Amino acid sequence: MSQDHEQDAEELREEIEQTREELGETVEALAQKVDVKARAEETAAEVKDQAQEKVAEAREKATELAGAAQEKAAEVRASAQEKATEWRAATDGWAADAGADAGRAADRAREDPRRAIAAAAAVVLLAVLVVRARRR
Repeated sequence: MSQDHEQDAEELREEIEQTREELGETVEALAQKVDVKARAEETAAEVKDQAQEKVAEAREKATELAGAAQEKAAEVRASAQEKATEWRAATDGWAADAGADAGRAADRAREDPRRAIAAAAAVVLLAVLVVRARRR
């Protein structure tokens, strides 16, 4: 029986030791819950981390958008330059043609001034008719 008592006593000691460990863990958990300052600091740290993540995401998005805007601006600039080159090429001959036409008209007027006088009179007559028509 003494062995049974010793075994029971040993089991009782182990059970007491386990209960003490569990009680210590419970007390520690309760102390953490009661420590408002530590919990507030933890929450503040979590909020700070979340805010830093959001700022980093916003910076990344802004960088992406700025890059896309620069690409679009480059496309528009290239397109405008291309159109300007096309217009220059298309209109380069106009001034020369107009100058040549004016030169030919001046030559004809010198050769036969009656035609120039008749053309000028026709223009004046047409202007008078237009003005009268508008007044009615």
